[in-house]
Amino acid sequence: MPKNITFQDWKNATNAVPFFKQSAQLKAVTDAFSLYNVNPMKLSALRTAFNAWDTATTPPVPAERTTLATAREDLRFTLGHTSGGPTIHATQVQPAGWTLKAWTHSAYPWTAPVTPPQKLPDLTPSQIARVNEAMRRAKNGAEVARDAMLEVKRRNNLNAVPLPPTDAAYKELFRAPAHIQTVLDRFTVLQLAFSRNPTVVDVRNTAYGMDCYAACFRRDLTVKSAQGVLTLSGAVEVFLGRDFFLGGDYEASTNATVGTLVHEFAHGSFSAVDAPIVLPNGNWELTPSTTPGSLWETPDNSKQSSTPELDRRLANKEPRAAIVNADNYGEFAKTLITQAQK
Repeated sequence: MPKNITFQDWKNATNAVPFFKQSAQLKAVTDAFSLYNVNPMKLSALRTAFNAWDTATTPPVPAERTTLATAREDLRFTLGHTSGGPTIHATQVQPAGWTLKAWTHSAYPWTAPVTPPQKLPDLTPSQIARVNEAMRRAKNGAEVARDAMLEVKRRNNLNAVPLPPTDAAYKELFRAPAHIQTVLDRFTVLQLAFSRNPTVVDVRNTAYGMDCYAACFRRDLTVKSAQGVLTLSGAVEVFLGRDFFLGGDYEASTNATVGTLVHEFAHGSFSAVDAPIVLPNGNWELTPSTTPGSLWETPDNSKQSSTPELDRRLANKEPRAAIVNADNYGEFAKTLITQAQK
């Protein structure tokens, strides 16, 4: 049964792997544990280093994990029961505002399971806490964006001097005054999507999830009544892979994570597309789709408008494409929460 492990116990255990044969990831765990041993505020760095070693697939890491199986489980247990403040017991860390769903091949036959040596254990309490924090902040980001759009609509003047920061962000990323209501409606849908207990499918142990961060497949869940009231026909389903849990601070999601989740939920709630890149000269890199249901979508998913500069170019060239491009919504939410932090 796993137990708390001290730094000295960890150091003794790692002696089973000759130092000159240890991977850089394993050495990083030991170094981070050494720092945490004298400064508990270094807990996040230890978690990051451990997660990198715990998920790496390049030799000799898998063999190290086998050799250090007991110490590995003990350190995972220790990290799952430790916070920067009071002790957190594993039973206290549960999904908050989302439902965890295990991947099965029968439910999702479009990907395959990894081989046993590559398989990771169930999500740890600290990993669940990371998802909780990310979902909480992404929901807040969607709410901030929706409220900002209410103000943009109320002012209805994108030519004001000076232009309020929220209006300036809208003008840069969506451009056309005629689309204000559409963008407001879609951020309302996003706020609902984060609030209605989305389903998180753990795909870390699949071929797809080996190098996946987060992904939603395109679905339109939007229902608008005759009175204009927006609701959803179901819950968004988001797939989280191994990259979501690599690096970073487990206690705080970055603004980029918020932008990514809003981007993905745009796919999963109102069927947003990934538009093609607009080149610096104003031309399309690839011709966007004209197929109904996939209008403005890139023909090559590896070449899409998915950076702040590309999103601004897209809005400048074709506002109709900007209002269906998932990343413009993610970038708008990220911009507003960044503004709020200043």
